Amino acid sequence: MNFKRINRILNVAAAVGLGLGVAATANAAVILTAADDFTISWNLDGNGQPLTATAEFDVQSVSTSEIVINVAIENTTSPSSFQSSILALGFYTDPDITGGSISNTTGISWGIVVDDPNSPPPLNFPGGFTNINFCLFAASSCAGGNINDGLQTGESDTFTLTLLGDFSNGLTFPDSNNYAIKFQTQAGSFEGPGEVDVTDVTDVTDVTDVTDVTQVPEPSTIFLLGAVLLAVGLSRRRLSR
Repeated sequence: MNFKRINRILNVAAAVGLGLGVAATANAAVILTAADDFTISWNLDGNGQPLTATAEFDVQSVSTSEIVINVAIENTTSPSSFQSSILALGFYTDPDITGGSISNTTGISWGIVVDDPNSPPPLNFPGGFTNINFCLFAASSCAGGNINDGLQTGESDTFTLTLLGDFSNGLTFPDSNNYAIKFQTQAGSFEGPGEVDVTDVTDVTDVTDVTDVTQVPEPSTIFLLGAVLLAVGLSRRRLSR
């Protein structure tokens, strides 16, 4: 058996995969029960100033038509002398949210707006995020507003988020749409993506809560793996002749 030839085939296939930017897996936060909590974190570059935040989503109840979530959000940007303000969060979900409300706010007067999936275009969220189907905003709209209306550097806030829709098969927050956030700062306006954090959300009233992160193979990864196996098989067949 010509191991050098097989190894060369594998190396070429791997190089092609890297060149295409193939990722091994994708994370998606999936809500099926009240135990399916998750955390989203953000780390943006504000012209050299790191802009950071976290939001913990503690699921309270799930039915076929309504999901209730306690949200704890913190603007962790440092130093405290740098003024930054979180003005909006944007999300894409599967299936689409058909309605929603916010209650039990402890600081910011958050608002919510839901896109009508039957009436495009999508929500006006800045930064090129075109697939947002609902957003939470602290100022006048998803697009932004007055810096003093948002969640300031070092501050945290909590509220209850109620989402309406057809949740017969649960609700998924796919990572492919990046969990958008908008910061307004003393150095300008910045928007960027976040990511699901696999750190568990601790609920003092329900110690069974865990983070549910479903690993979904990327189609490109499956294709690449199949191509590698096919190449190895063909090589072995030729060598056995």
